[in-house]
Amino acid sequence: VCSSDPLPVTFYKSADQLPPFTDYSMKGRTYRYFTGEPLFPFGYGLSYTTFSYGRPSVPAEVKTGGMARVTVEVRNTGTVAGEEVAELYLKGAGVRELAGFQRIALRSGEKKTVEFTVAARQLAAVQPDGRRVSASGSVMLWVGGKQPDANTPPAATIRVIGRPQAVQ
Repeated sequence: VCSSDPLPVTFYKSADQLPPFTDYSMKGRTYRYFTGEPLFPFGYGLSYTTFSYGRPSVPAEVKTGGMARVTVEVRNTGTVAGEEVAELYLKGAGVRELAGFQRIALRSGEKKTVEFTVAARQLAAVQPDGRRVSASGSVMLWVGGKQPDANTPPAATIRVIGRPQAVQ
């Protein structure tokens, strides 16, 4: 079985892509806040085979304080067996962030359904006082073998409905 581990950091093309060292804000730093094109993005990995992802299945709506189940079919489209790390990214009121990942092994031509559970706190936004609050709005999601770039449209959207509710 061919496998590679995804990168746990982002490699930038140049230090010129980063804000000045004396700027302590997170804007423009890490996979969550960087908007440029990196050399190798967070989650990047190599394999001797290729994989394809189907359209994710998600609930159209979730009540505030609720959770969501996301499923997606992954297929090994290459000629040899391999392992893939399926990654789920979410973006609500804040920034896009990694919300889950699963490593799966697939023989050539094999497909499997991967399931992610999105907790209420992942659908909530952090308030200035540090509390997480689930409120009405849309949460966009992406599923794939690496972090989507800034121009990749979301694969699906979940609407959160209901009155604001604090979550843990």
